[in-house]
Amino acid sequence: MNSSMTTPTVDHWLRSAALDNLQELEFAGRGFTCPASIFRFERTLRVANIRHCMLPDAAVQGLHFPQLKQLGLECVHVSESSLHRLIAGCPALEFLLILSSSGFHSLRINSLSLRKICIRTSGSTQPQFGELIIENAPRLESLIHLYKIWSIGDLSVYTAPKVDALDFLTDLQGFRQSGVSSETNWWRRKHKDFIRCHDIRLKIVVLETYQGTLSHVNFATFFLLNARMLELMTFHIEASVYSDEFLVEQRKRLQLDNRASRGARFRFTIASCQHAVWSTKHLGEFDLNDDPFTCRC
Repeated sequence: MNSSMTTPTVDHWLRSAALDNLQELEFAGRGFTCPASIFRFERTLRVANIRHCMLPDAAVQGLHFPQLKQLGLECVHVSESSLHRLIAGCPALEFLLILSSSGFHSLRINSLSLRKICIRTSGSTQPQFGELIIENAPRLESLIHLYKIWSIGDLSVYTAPKVDALDFLTDLQGFRQSGVSSETNWWRRKHKDFIRCHDIRLKIVVLETYQGTLSHVNFATFFLLNARMLELMTFHIEASVYSDEFLVEQRKRLQLDNRASRGARFRFTIASCQHAVWSTKHLGEFDLNDDPFTCRC
């Protein structure tokens, strides 16, 4: 959408008969309110990427996208109720991408079809929204964070038995804001009871900017000592602390010999590839079947 175009002009263009039965939509509003006519394709859309606009409550009310499989929201302002209503209206949704969007305090996921969720927050040191709650997502396989500052106040996963890839720890220091500190290790205590009655089914865990501090070690050992299906844990280590002595010390502190999964492998590397999935900037760059941790060089 050109910045010189007005909302009525765009609305008229979107109502063109030439766009009937549209299956893929890319809309960049440049700050405009999203025109209601954009949703006339709700019965046919399979891919929708909405960027730089506002989604008013009135526009989202009653929407139903029976065939939509991929939804991207980038720099979109939408209320919490409308966001949940939008997701609930997509019964076939497999991939949800939310980039630097606002207007909601929490994101609750209840979806029987979602396979992958990718989130990139704005990079603010203050929580952009308060919590991400996966209440029921039986087909969810991957939860990926695409930025170096985790600015969500809390993450809770209740029912997501197929999740085997986790990469939202792109800045472990951010977990101090959520209670992971070297002094109290509140996060680990919080989930102690959960471990007693649930299996941690993760197969792949990637820890970015790992520095080997007490809070980092405590968080890593939470998975090492409890994830019985773990296959691979990768530590991307800050170059400033990487050394042979550091690796020897960390292998002892991480209690690798006491790991819950006897077949688990551990990889220690410097930094990470900037061409992996977490550098994704657009819905079209993401293949639903991609390994989220594979280098794209």
